[in-house]
Amino acid sequence: MVTKDADSKTTATKRPAATTSKAPTSSSAAVSRTAASPSRLRAGAPAKSAAIPTATSSASSKAPGVKTSAPSKPVSSLKSPAGSPTASKPTGASSSSKTGATAGKAGPKGGSKGGAKSGASKSSAEHEAAEDSGPDPAAEAARRAELEAKAAAEMEALRRAAWQAQVEYERKQEAKRRQQREEEAKRKKEEAALRKSLLEAAYDGEDDQIRAGLSRAREAGYLRPDPVEAADGHGNTLLSEAAAGGAVSTVQMLLQLGAQPNSRGEFLRTPLWRAAFLGKEEVVPALLQGGADPRIGNEGGELPEHVAPAAIKEVIKAWDVAKTDMLIQQIEVCEEGEEGCAGLQELLRRHRPAAACAGG
Repeated sequence: MVTKDADSKTTATKRPAATTSKAPTSSSAAVSRTAASPSRLRAGAPAKSAAIPTATSSASSKAPGVKTSAPSKPVSSLKSPAGSPTASKPTGASSSSKTGATAGKAGPKGGSKGGAKSGASKSSAEHEAAEDSGPDPAAEAARRAELEAKAAAEMEALRRAAWQAQVEYERKQEAKRRQQREEEAKRKKEEAALRKSLLEAAYDGEDDQIRAGLSRAREAGYLRPDPVEAADGHGNTLLSEAAAGGAVSTVQMLLQLGAQPNSRGEFLRTPLWRAAFLGKEEVVPALLQGGADPRIGNEGGELPEHVAPAAIKEVIKAWDVAKTDMLIQQIEVCEEGEEGCAGLQELLRRHRPAAACAGG
């Protein structure tokens, strides 16, 4: 009996540790008291036994997981506290609940962490697979080299086309310049030939040829600004050549067409100076009446009367230079407008009916 009491006490002290509520403690105490005094159960002590169901009921109500039984059953169970089903079940339940809670706590966290890790590893694996499945560097380099070669070929084609266009343009420009040079050379050649023919015709007194040549020069734009003033390389004009040749009609015609009577050619000689020097007595009066000034000498200061024969000297001395001044003034006015030219024409008619200005 002493051993049973000790075991009951040990079991009574261990059972409350397996439960989470205080109700099993009171129930165990009641059972241990009953087990400790079996004489009371035999005697049928009502006061003490009545408290056992109350404690048991309260224990059962408070601890649903703990089973209550007759007094003999707890006594037998108390004999083997290590293998007691009552003690093992709460312990197992507690350990399983703790394990389950730990698993429950660790499960979501571990699952989420494991899922995140597995997702990250999957994404990295996919990324690595995408990188592995990317374009081949050798193929990409070959493609770039092909594109660069194609672009270089296109640039070369454009460069050649531009060069050919430039060459063609230069050829056209050179042909145009050559044509212009040829036309200009032809023009100069024709102009020189026309000038020469006019000078020769003036010296020879061929008036019709002179008129035709002057008309042609005006139409072609040769011998500008005025074909009447055409001169040779020394500055000798058509009038000077006509005076030197002694062609009176040509001198009068050229004066009527507006030729300058005091033009200066080689050695600054005027038409009057040349006619006086060469003894062309028939043209000296026509020159004086057309506005030739006997006071103009050559580059050495020699006047026409100084180099003229005696007959021409008498004509020049007999000429009134006041008329020359008036004629020169009228010529200048005639060059500015038609009104002055009309006055000069009237003046020339009084003194020399055969002479007139360019507008007459």
